[in-house]
Amino acid sequence: MKVMRKLTLAIAPAVLAAGVTLTSTSPAHALGAGRVCVFVAPKGAKGAGHVGWAFQEPPKDHWFFGATEGQPGEEGGPNSKKINPGQNNGAWEDNGTWQKVKDAFRNAKSGEHPDGYYKQYTCKNTSNSSVHAADLQGQANKSRGYYLWGNNCMNHGYDVLKTYGADLSDPNNPDWINNWAPNLWVKQLILVARFDQLANL
Repeated sequence: MKVMRKLTLAIAPAVLAAGVTLTSTSPAHALGAGRVCVFVAPKGAKGAGHVGWAFQEPPKDHWFFGATEGQPGEEGGPNSKKINPGQNNGAWEDNGTWQKVKDAFRNAKSGEHPDGYYKQYTCKNTSNSSVHAADLQGQANKSRGYYLWGNNCMNHGYDVLKTYGADLSDPNNPDWINNWAPNLWVKQLILVARFDQLANL
């Protein structure tokens, strides 16, 4: 067991250095059970919805949270479709208490979004909590650009929470993440991935 542990610790930095997508690796179990949340702006993207994300650093009341908002006046802003990788896509990340998480989304003003843009959230307990890897994924979202289909707020949030260790799968349709607008995705998280019912901010 000790030999395997040393080998795993030696290999992990090399894998990350090689540029392997974080979501392709198994989640780390070091911090044990945790919790993830998705914050919803139901009127975003002309009614298709918009989402942000949060995950706990257990067992503390300490969370990492953020979203990819787009930028007004650029391709990829709330009224457009594309921002190239490396350009400002409005992605942000912060950390603090659960109260700070809720306050940040409740009062979020980003780009063309009005105050009170985010209205609800849903959460789920997890058996794993790969906090550091998920934090890196959240930071990496800032350079990913933005595309309306396949590289949007939902995809960025999915990658963060999946990296953390959340089970977001549908055994009958493993590719369902690619098929949903944010509002529909949130409904599937509740129906299929067993997230809590929506709560108001």
